[in-house]
Amino acid sequence: MDAHLETPEYSAKGTAPLSFDWVRQVHTLGPTGTNCERAALRWAARHCKNAEVFLHATMELAAEAVAKCRKSVLLSVVAYPHLHSIIYEHIGELKLMDVFIMNTDNMVLASSTGKTPKLCATHPAPEKLIPASIERKFVTSNAQAAAVCAKGEADAASPRCAPPTSFL
Repeated sequence: MDAHLETPEYSAKGTAPLSFDWVRQVHTLGPTGTNCERAALRWAARHCKNAEVFLHATMELAAEAVAKCRKSVLLSVVAYPHLHSIIYEHIGELKLMDVFIMNTDNMVLASSTGKTPKLCATHPAPEKLIPASIERKFVTSNAQAAAVCAKGEADAASPRCAPPTSFL
């Protein structure tokens, strides 16, 4: 169950909840299958049923698209380690409008061999969950990490790889 921060502690007294009926586009990290896509679809279903979700190769590209389109919003995870750079780069075009909490997929280290991997494909957000002894290959999403692992270009994917040979 999602915990939504719509309590009096988080909103000004006497104000109505924000309306997002004006939103026509929700931009976030792709490809299909990311937690970001799932969150964007869920948020749009709750707040702006007429909006379409657009998936981007990077969160930075998603932010650029939002900065160019007045009827769009960016859905990002606060755990993204470069979120501050996105905010400051687009300080004149973007503003924080909503915050919500959503359960994500389980964070697991998936190995294609069943052994401790030497090289792990990972998105920057969960990379600190990988043991320090494992080399990192940075990719643009967790879904891409799984694809890189499946192609044999890395021994493991973080946080998940489907279908995995084994989980460490």
